[in-house]
Amino acid sequence: MQAGIPGPDGWLNRTGQQTVSGRLAFLRLLVPAVEELHLRVESFERMMLEAGADSDTIGELHAHGWEVDVWTVAAGTEGWHARMDAAVAAGVDMITTTTAPGPGACVSRGLTSAVWDARQPSRG
Repeated sequence: MQAGIPGPDGWLNRTGQQTVSGRLAFLRLLVPAVEELHLRVESFERMMLEAGADSDTIGELHAHGWEVDVWTVAAGTEGWHARMDAAVAAGVDMITTTTAPGPGACVSRGLTSAVWDARQPSRG
């Protein structure tokens, strides 16, 4: 795949890199001072799907020096529990939400505010 040429899925690859890891390394060269990467939940899910089940994509992001935030996971939307659980399992640092989930979710996931930091220990 060449830079600037849409791939078979129609997405434009601006880096010329064919792997998620390669794109991340290229992005790090472009913006070396960035400390946080905020990924829309749909982009996060697509990235994880593309990388494959055995990948450590979030670990690679951490290796590049980034903390990872997935946004917006809103309580009550279809599949929000699964989306939140997948983000936590992948190792993200933060999950941004516009809603306060039910009390059970707050206790089981340590959610205490509009931005939940997955690195905080569970309060349940």
